[in-house]
Amino acid sequence: MRKIFCFITAFLITMVFVSCEKDETPSLERFEVLNEQLAFEDDGVTLTGTYVFAGKIDSLIVRVSTDSLLMEAKDYPAVFGEGTFSAKLEVVPGYLYYYCYVLAYGAQEDYLTEVDTFSWPLPAYPVGAIDGLFSVDGHTQVYFSRGNLQYNPSLDLWRFAERQMDFVGDDNYYIYPTYQGWIDLFGWATSGWDNGNQYYQPYNYERDTCSLQGYGYGPLCDCDLTGVYENADWGVYNAISNGGDAPSLWRTLSHEEWTYLLDSRETPSGIRFAFAQVDGINGIVLLPDDWTPEFYVLYKYNEYEERYVSNLISMADWEEKLEAHGAVFLPAGGGRVNLDIHDVNNYGMYWSTSCYREMRVYMLNFCDTYLGLNDHSRRYSGRCVRLVQEVSSRNHDVE
Repeated sequence: MRKIFCFITAFLITMVFVSCEKDETPSLERFEVLNEQLAFEDDGVTLTGTYVFAGKIDSLIVRVSTDSLLMEAKDYPAVFGEGTFSAKLEVVPGYLYYYCYVLAYGAQEDYLTEVDTFSWPLPAYPVGAIDGLFSVDGHTQVYFSRGNLQYNPSLDLWRFAERQMDFVGDDNYYIYPTYQGWIDLFGWATSGWDNGNQYYQPYNYERDTCSLQGYGYGPLCDCDLTGVYENADWGVYNAISNGGDAPSLWRTLSHEEWTYLLDSRETPSGIRFAFAQVDGINGIVLLPDDWTPEFYVLYKYNEYEERYVSNLISMADWEEKLEAHGAVFLPAGGGRVNLDIHDVNNYGMYWSTSCYREMRVYMLNFCDTYLGLNDHSRRYSGRCVRLVQEVSSRNHDVE
């Protein structure tokens, strides 16, 4: 009996040790990611979420990474069976999806479990753009930038205005190389690229005397900002900090494209543009190709001699009913001659890439009761710039 008792006792002790050894092996019984969200921002996307877990583990690390972009993973320690994570992911042109993995690490280095996988589509439209497609000729569609182009001389930094109705206005008076604020009224072809003429910096404001002899703005003679002179286009030469932060992503419309957009473009709704006042700011609203009046009723559209007050739009309606469906707003940002700022919130004057003749350039020009598609201005005049980005294979197929 003593031998039998000792054997049984030894067996039970062995089983206990075996059980303890098994219990010490990390075992993640449950892991679930909840409430995952992506927030799209100027410089990337932020992934946030919560997680809950259960199991026999000494520690847990949740790793959020991306498959196709090979990004460095970020580690988050587990706390009391649940936790939250927030990871900043970079937007890289050419990728439509992020494949995000959450990985759980146990106490031992060789213990690794893939516990959840999920993905989201990125916006089809480019970083810094409004989500609306606009035809500018019979075969080309573009996205408009989120706001007018702005420049900080002291930082040598380009950006798009934070809102579509924003403009600098009278502060364009402070246009000099060390100014620490923002300007948005530029002489023609002042991208910072030496085009062979005297004035090509965005902070140049002097009157030119003779562009043909190298004492003015833009390429010599009557050349457009295309071909060998395309770098004189602000969007081609410069990286826009909140618009993809790389050169050659954006460009300025030509005179022909502005004309087609506003005068010739055919859309299912038949609505191309309308004079409007958005939250007290005067300008014109451009409607995308797929616009439908069900989104918002606009009055007296496609008319060239209408009033801004024909459409009084609140900020809430603008954001929820118009901009959310791809509408673009061109504010009446005024103009500049030398250091004289004029017609702020009255005239909207937007450069094209097309030269009218030696000293003058085509521009889009509008004010209360007037829209001019064939107007032109002297090169040294300060005008607004609104950039576009062509639809690429990354975004949509254009028939």
